[in-house]
Parts: sequence; C-alpha cells; structure tokens
Amino acid sequence: SSTKRRGDSYCPSRLRDDDVFTKDFKTNVVILQRKKNASSGRPQIDLVQYVSQNRSVPCKGEQWLLTFQIIIENHELPPGPYFLTPDNFLAEAWRLYPDTQDAFATTFVPPSEPGISGFRPLVGVDGDGIWRPVAVPSRLYTAKADKNRQPLAGLRVSVKDNFKVAGVKTTQNNRAFVELYPPDQESAHFIKVLQSLGVVVVGKTKMCAFASSEEATDQWIDFHGPFNPRADGYQSPSGSTTGGAVGLAAYDWLDFSVGTDTTGSIRWPAAWNGLFGMRISWGVETLKGVWPSCGFVSLKSTIGAHRVMDTLGLLSRDINLLRDLMTASVPTLKVCPAVSKCAPNAVARRPKKVLYPTDFFPHDNPHQQALIDKWMKTLELMGFERTNFSIAERWNQCPPPEANGKSIREYLNK
Repeated sequence: SSTKRRGDSYCPSRLRDDDVFTKDFKTNVVILQRKKNASSGRPQIDLVQYVSQNRSVPCKGEQWLLTFQIIIENHELPPGPYFLTPDNFLAEAWRLYPDTQDAFATTFVPPSEPGISGFRPLVGVDGDGIWRPVAVPSRLYTAKADKNRQPLAGLRVSVKDNFKVAGVKTTQNNRAFVELYPPDQESAHFIKVLQSLGVVVVGKTKMCAFASSEEATDQWIDFHGPFNPRADGYQSPSGSTTGGAVGLAAYDWLDFSVGTDTTGSIRWPAAWNGLFGMRISWGVETLKGVWPSCGFVSLKSTIGAHRVMDTLGLLSRDINLLRDLMTASVPTLKVCPAVSKCAPNAVARRPKKVLYPTDFFPHDNPHQQALIDKWMKTLELMGFERTNFSIAERWNQCPPPEANGKSIREYLNK
C-alpha cells in the first residue's frame, strides 16, 4: 500500500540520520490520520482518546508509538520515535551511551513535568553497571525546528564541571566541595544562552580540581582522570577542560563541548585530543554562574568578577561547526560592565597586529613551522601586522609584584 511504501521510505533515511531511531521501531507502527479543523484550518487530533481506543502492540516489553507529524491541541508533535506508556502518555525515546572514557562527572536529563526548572540527575539507570550512562534524544525531534529562531537546535553539548546547572551538583573535581555545596538553583548564563538556541545539554565533564594545572591522570586525587582516546589510549588528556576534550574526541554522538580557558585550559586539551579549540576574547560576559579558576583570582580585581585571566572556551571536531557555534552564541553576549567602562571599544575594534611569540617559534618541527609561516603570510595579506614579541623579555622589563623577582618560568613552574 501507499502507506507502507511511505513508511518504508521514511525509515532508511531516519536510520541514517539518527542514532536513536532503530529498525525495531518498524515492528509496530501507528500512523495517525490528520484531519482539518473547521475553525482553524489546521489538523488536530485527540491523541489520548485515539490511543485509549487503539492500543499499540507490545514490542520487547515496551509500549511505543512512531509518529510522523501530529497536531495536539494546536501544538505539533515532532516526528520521531516515542514510547507509549501504560497510562497512555507519549514519552520521548532517549538513547543511553556508556561513558567508557570516564569523561563525565555528572549526567542528567530535562525535567519530566512542564513548568519545572532544572535538570534531573540520571540515576537508577546503570546500563551494564560499569560505565556512567549518558542520555541523548533523537535528532528527529529537532529536524524541522525553526533554524532562524534556534540555529543550534538538537546539537548535543557537554559543559565543564565549573558551570552551574540548575538541579545538579557541581563537583569541581573535589570531594570536599561536593560535600559542602547543595545542587545549584540556577544555570550559568551561557548555559541559558545555549538552551535558548536549541542546544541539548547532556552532562557535566570532569576537570582538573578547581581548574588548576594538575596533570591528568597521575596528579588527580579525588576522581580519576578521563582517558585520552588517541594513540594507545593511555596518553595524558591535558587540562583543565579534560573531560570535555576527551568526550568530544571519543564520542561521535556528542557535537561540541563548553569549558573555560585561563592559561590554556581549552587550547592544551584541544591539541592533545585532536580537536579545534577556541578561547574567546577576554572581557565578554560569559562567566556569570561559573566558578573561577583557583590560581587566578584577585580580590582587588577591577573587572567586577574577581577574575584575572578566565574566559569562555569552546571545543569542536569540526571547524565549520565551531564557527556556527561562535556566530550563534557569542554575539548575543555583552562586554563586562567594568571592562566597558575602562575600554568602551574593546570588542568593537578590529585587531591590527598579530603577536608572534619568539619564545615558542621557530618550531623544532620544520613541517609544523611551514604551516605557521603560511598562516602568518595569510594574515599579513589580510592587513594584519606581524609583531615579534618575547613574553620572557616583557616579563623581565616589568615583572608583576607577586613574582617576587622570579622569572616567568620559575613563577609558572608547577
């Protein structure tokens, strides 16, 4: 029949495009015929009444319903796989992935009841009892989302465990911190921004304790470090956005990760796990609801948040996706008021110079240096001026009082 042909043509593309929809959902399919409502001209259907009269057949112990495009009380039900509960409610199908690289500190799902704020920790679902499960929804639910309103709809993201997430405890990779603080009541500002853009936040990832410079995994004490998936699987994943980089490098079902960068907490994990990393410009108001790095907090800070070098960092496997993420999320953010007061054109001005740190270049690897030289020439063609700059020499010329006469190498030595 035409209905069967439509279903058969529908399923292969969904199996290809979605990792939650499986061929098992083809076993029993209920297609609801839409009809025009005389007053509104829109299709409507009383789903609860329909399901009560037409129970679906049990499939492997579950009741489920596959829908194409249904209108319920003037609201469209997104296409995709659903489970039909015994009390005649539709439940979205979320897939559980095992965190085999030990990248996540906490995993969670959205609240089950409308009007309830905060997330629910994913407890009581142990999988094989060895690895922490991570739940992800079907991508079909957002396949027809309004990309103008929610350009990142359906993308799955992990966030570093120094971001506050409503309903979930923050660990900062420290057991004493876990005992001291209750679950957070409000999510960090940038988490709210991502949610407004349609992003699905699936969990919080492990980090160096208090975003410090401790080396994973031998210097981690309270929680074991994640496993870098590259090479033999036992190389250091770096930090401090350790779990964010590991999870993204290891799991193709995760789209990008959010963290913080102080002195390399995004850039080092990106390099060591084979990712693209972006530390955004300092001074952008993205850190409301994010715990500061322990080593770079100043009680005399003039920037209003007692942060000296902290800023937002983003990780991606795909540079085009990273560009889309930056374009959609960062322009909606504002410059910190204190920074605006001191430098009102801090963000509006386009940089004209590129500092070339002679402390690190030329590179020992000639092939790597060739890539850097090519990139510098491209920047110069774009109108940027290359300026050779030695960080060590600048430090010696005007060392900070806190250094007490130490060189930059001595001061930053772990």
